[in-house]
Amino acid sequence: MPILLENLSLEKNNTWQFYLPVLLGALLMTFPLIFYAEKRRNLKNLLAFNVVLLVASEWGIFYLFNSSLLGIGVSLGLFFIAFNFLEASLPSLVAKQCSKEAKGTAMGIFSSAQFLGLFLGGFIGGFLDGFYGIMAVCMFCVILGFIWLLMILGFKRGVKKWQEV
Repeated sequence: MPILLENLSLEKNNTWQFYLPVLLGALLMTFPLIFYAEKRRNLKNLLAFNVVLLVASEWGIFYLFNSSLLGIGVSLGLFFIAFNFLEASLPSLVAKQCSKEAKGTAMGIFSSAQFLGLFLGGFIGGFLDGFYGIMAVCMFCVILGFIWLLMILGFKRGVKKWQEV
């Protein structure tokens, strides 16, 4: 992202002026989604919607709007909305699906998977960028997003609560 912004003549010292309004706007739009998800208990559809937003924002930033500051801002805003929603709702979903006895174990596994994903994402992203360029990283993220979306859509309605982990 910093390289794209620099290519559009936004100096490194001024990128905060771009990121801050985009992030704050996305945060303000994320709260209604979270409240709606909690109120309606329609998390599967909202998870799918937000994964679609992630894929669309990734596609938009690197393929459609990479020469437009406004396009990048809109796509980045969509990314932050989806990311913030998923960051808040996934741990909640895990906790709600577990019995009281298994909740600590499930949350520990979830947190460990997050850290492993962070490591692997950085490792694989660095590898792909080093050998094939940033577009390969982006395409990899889009492919992972589609796989995640297919997994969400394959979930059965009324998932049984975990009794033991």
